[in-house]
Amino acid sequence: HGGSDAFLVLNGDVLTDLDITAMVASHRAAGAEATLALTEVEDPSRYGVVPTDAEGRVLGFVEKPDAASAPSRWINAGTYVLEPSILDRIPAGRRVSIEREVFPAMATEGRLHAVQSDAYWIDTGTPETYIRAQLDLVDGTHGDLPAVHPSATVDPSADVQRSIVMSGATIGPGAHLLNSIVMDGGTIGAGAVVAHSIVGPGAQIGEGASLTDLTVIGSAETVGAGIGLAGARVPGDS
Repeated sequence: HGGSDAFLVLNGDVLTDLDITAMVASHRAAGAEATLALTEVEDPSRYGVVPTDAEGRVLGFVEKPDAASAPSRWINAGTYVLEPSILDRIPAGRRVSIEREVFPAMATEGRLHAVQSDAYWIDTGTPETYIRAQLDLVDGTHGDLPAVHPSATVDPSADVQRSIVMSGATIGPGAHLLNSIVMDGGTIGAGAVVAHSIVGPGAQIGEGASLTDLTVIGSAETVGAGIGLAGARVPGDS
């Protein structure tokens, strides 16, 4: 690897406004080989809890504990500051999970530190949390992005509420969007209803169709006129 500077690794499905500068400063002050960001969640049973000592050293990992028995609610937030030496810890010739193999070994050596953060954080790995993250942006909670892309076409009679309409999308006459996402080039036909759902790139939703309850329509798929889907998954061409 040859480099001598610490570097950042960030999980691609996390949206956060974590203070990276402060995290790097903490990493350097601790003289750590690796530093993890931790975030506190209401229910840690979906995640791995990370106990630490008073100096911020990671003591171990508790995978998906029952909420009642979890040692804390602080979980791995998917943002790391790493020294180049960590690359020497990764075995060659096979797939390696740094979280499941490398980090636990480092914790036993006292070389793994963590910083607790109260920054905004959301794992966007499910349709529900993906929509929630996008709507946080719409609401101005964390950022200031336009809800409707300038290249999108929205009929004046359409009703678009707390939704994202991406580039090249078309929303037809009398269509209703609520808490939903229409991705690039998606088309919502006249009178169609899309509520709490995701329409993939280039997907076509027919006139009078209804998508509700976290329905996800994949790339370039077509939903015929008048069809109703609730909680459905239509995979798309990818």
